[in-house]
Amino acid sequence: MDNGVEKLEIKLAYLEDEVETLNGIVTGQQKVVDLLEKTVRALERRIGEIEQEGRPDRRPPHF
Repeated sequence: MDNGVEKLEIKLAYLEDEVETLNGIVTGQQKVVDLLEKTVRALERRIGEIEQEGRPDRRPPHF
C-alpha cells in the first residue's frame, strides 16, 4: 500500500510542477494579449483621427 501512496505523491508533485509551468505560460500570453489590445486601440484612434482630418478622396498613385 505504501508503494501506491508513494506513486500518487510523485504524480501529484509532477502535476503541481506542470500547473506552475502552464500558469507562467498563460501569464506571459496574457501580457502579450494586453499589449496587442492596447496597440489595436491606438491604431483605431489614429485611423479615426485621419478620417476626421478631411483628407481628399484620391486614388493611390498606382491607379
